[in-house]
Amino acid sequence: MNIVEIRKQVVEFVEEQVDKIVHEEKAKYKLLHFATMSHNLFNFMPKLPGSEHWSIYKRILRDRILSMNNDYFLTFNYQAMMRNLSKESLSPYLPAIIASFHFGDRTGYFFPIIRENLNIALLSGYAGEGLMKKQEETDKQVAFTKRFYPQSTTKIELLSYTSKTLFFDMIKKINEGYSIMWFPDWTDKYVNPEECVEVSFLGRQIYIPKGLALFSLMSKRPIIPLFSFYDEEMQPECVIGDIIQPTGAMLKEYIVTATQKLYEQLENNLAQHYDHWKGWFNIHRFTTGKEIVYDYAIPELNHKNGHKYNINTCLFNFNNNHFVMNRVSGKIIELDADMFDKLQQKQFDMLPDDDLRVLYRNGILVE
Repeated sequence: MNIVEIRKQVVEFVEEQVDKIVHEEKAKYKLLHFATMSHNLFNFMPKLPGSEHWSIYKRILRDRILSMNNDYFLTFNYQAMMRNLSKESLSPYLPAIIASFHFGDRTGYFFPIIRENLNIALLSGYAGEGLMKKQEETDKQVAFTKRFYPQSTTKIELLSYTSKTLFFDMIKKINEGYSIMWFPDWTDKYVNPEECVEVSFLGRQIYIPKGLALFSLMSKRPIIPLFSFYDEEMQPECVIGDIIQPTGAMLKEYIVTATQKLYEQLENNLAQHYDHWKGWFNIHRFTTGKEIVYDYAIPELNHKNGHKYNINTCLFNFNNNHFVMNRVSGKIIELDADMFDKLQQKQFDMLPDDDLRVLYRNGILVE
């Protein structure tokens, strides 16, 4: 059996696991993450049929499970994986800010870094004990990758986004020859518009924190976009994007143009690899609040005619509370246990007219 066939069988096994996980999530209404992802797809890729959202959700979940299995990485052709990368092509720009995106798996990014003996300071949203735990996990990933490149001298150290001395810590690492790995497409909370620039992304306006572009300008180091994708045979390939140089730029101008260029490159990659991107789970945290207004009609209520769900409705539980969501508009309504049960059983005729009007007004029910 060749290595491609082994990889195929591993993927098929994980896909069976994913089907079981999704079936359980549906049965227990643990669907917040799917509903959020689906809403973001409706907003940013409206031409994509909603019927495809489940397959995208499953694919991203599959890739996440595969990323936790180091044995899966034993099946890769690393020469093909990194054929577009070499230290010679990167050397003129190092140390740099490496802007990585949530495609594929982080371990996939480590291979070219470790092969080329690059030292990296990786920004993390964790602090304290959480940061220490993540550093231990990273050390294990690095140790695994060094099995393929035992002569590598690479060091990967984590720095916390929350540190009050982060700027000085990064400058110190730059001066020590480290490059900074930054993930600009992820945030654990809604961004603060006052700390952001507004850029265009997939036909919408979003807020992106200034930090990456600002640090690039102040440290006079370029931004190197790094992408990693799975091909049709589930073989990852790392790709360097167009390098963004801070040379001769004014502060405000550079922050805007560099951030816009970075997200244009992300947008271009999504044209082919939209079903690889984990950012669909949290891109709503970058939105400007200029949401599309949906006007849903409230019909003349006639209980004899019955009512039906909008096909883009999603019921889910979260922290022992019950909710229903219109995945297109993103409108979420909290429900008491009784109303949740009635919606779950599609006992719409048993709901009071006032509740029905609320459900129709928000596109949960349709004629």
